[in-house]
Amino acid sequence: RVISEAFVHRVTYDAAHGRVTGVEYLDSKHQEHRLDARLVILAAHAIETPRLLLLSANPTFPDGLANSSGLVGKNFMSHPTWQVFGTFDEPVHAFKGMQMGHVMVQDYYAPNPRADYARGFILLSYMMTPITFGNLSGLMFGQELKDFLHGYAHTAAWWAHAEGLPDERNAITLDPELRDARGLPVARLTYEWGANDVKLAAAARDKAADMMAASGARRVRIGLNYGAHAMGSCRMGRDPQTSVVNEFGQTHDVKNLFVCDTSVFVTGAGVNPTLTAMAIADRAAAHIVAAARHGDFTAS
Repeated sequence: RVISEAFVHRVTYDAAHGRVTGVEYLDSKHQEHRLDARLVILAAHAIETPRLLLLSANPTFPDGLANSSGLVGKNFMSHPTWQVFGTFDEPVHAFKGMQMGHVMVQDYYAPNPRADYARGFILLSYMMTPITFGNLSGLMFGQELKDFLHGYAHTAAWWAHAEGLPDERNAITLDPELRDARGLPVARLTYEWGANDVKLAAAARDKAADMMAASGARRVRIGLNYGAHAMGSCRMGRDPQTSVVNEFGQTHDVKNLFVCDTSVFVTGAGVNPTLTAMAIADRAAAHIVAAARHGDFTAS
């Protein structure tokens, strides 16, 4: 049953049995409701999932539910990226069909021991809709912007997509002052790319520009530098002291509480995370079904 406009703000916990018992949520009129459950799965992504765990602090877990490791919200990651455009004399119609992924270059994905950075990057074709084309092109106005937009059909684009590394200082916390419309603390994101992230993204940008020029573009334009894909704030691992969930997304601290989203990533890799998130969720679902058949998640 899907309940629309239901904002879950607390996962309820029974300290006597060491289990979660359901969730509390606010409806569109800010009226309080409670749902009881034998098992709770969080899939609110890498910002709102740790926020919900932190909002669910209780006497047993004063720093946030399932947070005995202190790592809920820590090691937040994104992918450092650059947008690179090439304008050609003839129309190339790169916008037709899929926006992204007609071509993927993985030649630079494997770590290169001769490089002055760790990990690698991919180049992904990404010719977006006209409004996004303008937004990602960089800072320009007036006639320069009009000329750029007029070249839409003549333009192809690389998305230079690098692997950001985890860092505990990059974190999701509860803002001590700012509240949302419901009066709840919002998620505060503290994030800065490290020196390796900057070097790696720059290498990806430069390679994309070189390849665009070599393909015959009469003009190469470096667009925006930005981050994509939230990951890593409830990391997976075997050691409860250094991770939040196990390999099935099951929290180490509470056996009937699972996390199934990109917050469980330990590394961002250098590729889009969707299929990996789907695979992790599929494995978690299979584990939950098998365990439930044995009664592992029944009420004590």
